[in-house]
Amino acid sequence: MARRRQPEITFQQHIAVYLVREHKYGVLEQSEITDTEHCIAEDHLCAFLKATQADTLKKLEDDYGTDARDEVFKALRKELEHTPLWMLLRHGLKVRGLEFRLFYPKPRSAASAAAEKYAQNRITFRPHFYFGETNKEIDFVFFLNGLPIVALELKHEANQNVHDAVAQFCKRERAQDIPTPVPLPRCGHLRRDGRHRPVPRGEFPLAQYGIDQHAHEPKGISGRVSLP
Repeated sequence: MARRRQPEITFQQHIAVYLVREHKYGVLEQSEITDTEHCIAEDHLCAFLKATQADTLKKLEDDYGTDARDEVFKALRKELEHTPLWMLLRHGLKVRGLEFRLFYPKPRSAASAAAEKYAQNRITFRPHFYFGETNKEIDFVFFLNGLPIVALELKHEANQNVHDAVAQFCKRERAQDIPTPVPLPRCGHLRRDGRHRPVPRGEFPLAQYGIDQHAHEPKGISGRVSLP
């Protein structure tokens, strides 16, 4: 694990404080990521399911008792062997014939019945995310209901920019099985005009965003993004 300098740590802390203060995101502890192979915060996903789909969960519990939780994660891990995470977020997860939603999209009307369930979505992040046998580090990983959806690499040096962060992602991820979201065939690049350009087949799936330490608007983060 590389030794970090104080300016870099201070910059990351600044970003973390902003995310909590302005967006009310929760900070995830490394110990809460209990499935280290798939990087899932299992308690957070369970809490979301209980808050939004209690009746369906009860049906599973009626059949499997205290093993119902294990059945959920057994089905999720099996699906992740051949299904990208973004597809499960979009279409849901089948567990023993029962359908579970892994998140709820924003409804068109705040007065709709779906608004209450949308409000139960849990967005959290883990700064200094460590993974692998040698404790490699990612600056930030964001989670939606306990599922990893975004990884961010920050750059703060005057002679570095978003391209340095992207290069670091590419080099590290080709050499390591980095546990950010499952490979994303429909990721893409965010162009200067704000439009999204799909990644051509065979090109490494990265989306680029930016935060610059001295700018008022984002300029220097690279990230890998999974959107349903």
